[in-house]
Amino acid sequence: MNFEVTPTTNFFKYQPNCRNFSKTVSFKKTFLRFLFPFFPMRLSQTTHLLVLLALMVSLRIITKFFTFPIGPVMRAGITWVPIAMIGWIYGPVLGIFLGIFTDTITWMMSSGTWFWMYALIEPAIMVVAGMIGSIYRLRLYSTKWIYDLIFHQTVLIVFLVISFFGLVYYGTNSFISNNGKFNKGLDLFGLTFKSPQLITKWTQILTGSVLISFFVIIEIIVIYYLTKHVKNKQNPCLFLYVSLLMPLLSILFSFLLGTIAAIEFFNFLHHGKKENNNLVNFGFYYYLIPRVIKEVVRNPILIAITITVLKLVEPNLKQIYNKLRNQW
Repeated sequence: MNFEVTPTTNFFKYQPNCRNFSKTVSFKKTFLRFLFPFFPMRLSQTTHLLVLLALMVSLRIITKFFTFPIGPVMRAGITWVPIAMIGWIYGPVLGIFLGIFTDTITWMMSSGTWFWMYALIEPAIMVVAGMIGSIYRLRLYSTKWIYDLIFHQTVLIVFLVISFFGLVYYGTNSFISNNGKFNKGLDLFGLTFKSPQLITKWTQILTGSVLISFFVIIEIIVIYYLTKHVKNKQNPCLFLYVSLLMPLLSILFSFLLGTIAAIEFFNFLHHGKKENNNLVNFGFYYYLIPRVIKEVVRNPILIAITITVLKLVEPNLKQIYNKLRNQW
């Protein structure tokens, strides 16, 4: 007597696919939460998120008026705190649109000239902050914070190297395109050089030295506070990711994009005419040193303020996250 066992056999054969399907759904959910921290909830569905967003936008506008100038193109303040907070809380995708929104508002309230490179900074800060914030939420309950420290160090070193080569490449090409091969002497910090090759060598040393100095000082600060967290048996996860975020913003948007934007803004104001002067030839080196000094002083302040504000809003955010988790 023959029995039909094919359906049973096929049922057991497809069990692994069911497990794979579960893993796929879990990965999709995690990826969506990475891009949209409050998925599937919409921003308009909770008054907590709207009120918090309005508060952060207000702080962004207020902090704009509490900055002081350093030279002709630099200002010092804490405007990055509300900008980064918006990206951290609402994620990288919404950060693009919210960054454009806040940048447009603050530009309309000022009498400055609009320039596309400066307009990119605010949305880009929110995107970077949103990505770091999402990684922090994924790692929040992990007990192996040593992996977070390795990630912290790797990201900083990689982007410092990228900044170094980016500045050297831009500076060398800008200098040679404005001067070519010349026989007359040009001055850099009081020293006269007579060849582009010699200029390139010394400016590479200068760029590398100031970036390494920034990294060493930030490392001292991180090691000191990380040791305190470990000694007091506190979870250092929040500190590690905020202390990664602020130096990373300094590297990308103050050292790299900020110095290049200052020169390009000068050319923009002069309608693209190549002005053979010290600002165009060496401007990014003149501005890089004060930018590094400014960020070394400013970074510990930004880190402390950001951690404090996040701890204040964290209870409300946890309630929303738990509500979403229960929906799944």
